[in-house]
Amino acid sequence: MKNCPFCDERIANNKSNIILNNLVDIHKYIVGPGDEFYISFSANNFSFNNYLVISPIGDIVIPSIGIINLDSLTLSKAFELIKTSCNEKYSNSDVNITLTDVRTFYINIQGLSYGNSKILVNPLMTVVDAFEIFLSTVPNNKKQAVSKRKIIFNSNVNI
Repeated sequence: MKNCPFCDERIANNKSNIILNNLVDIHKYIVGPGDEFYISFSANNFSFNNYLVISPIGDIVIPSIGIINLDSLTLSKAFELIKTSCNEKYSNSDVNITLTDVRTFYINIQGLSYGNSKILVNPLMTVVDAFEIFLSTVPNNKKQAVSKRKIIFNSNVNI
């Protein structure tokens, strides 16, 4: 089995750590730092098959193509820009791309002295999902005191 082309350690259908309730809408999902793509690219005598992660400044680097900035693009626009960039460099290229894993980030929970103050979420989660994760960290004798009505969003984050 050592010569089997399908027996690679990492293949395009590698399992993600994110559990999804629905498919990702490629026209609404905004890509960002930490999102992982699998790109299969071939042209002339050159081929590239690998996982690429969007950098903290919104770039990916594709060998023989260069740096492509995907900051604030929808997934469909990001796919389109990658394919266009590859086709500009190699006119007869074959490019296949998929999103293999989504980024995660922490949100801060403020105003309570019990439960976790930071919750790990991803862009596909809702506020209800984040609240349920937070509530699971609150001791049982304190859960009744947690208000479900006074949730305030503060997206003014300084990085």
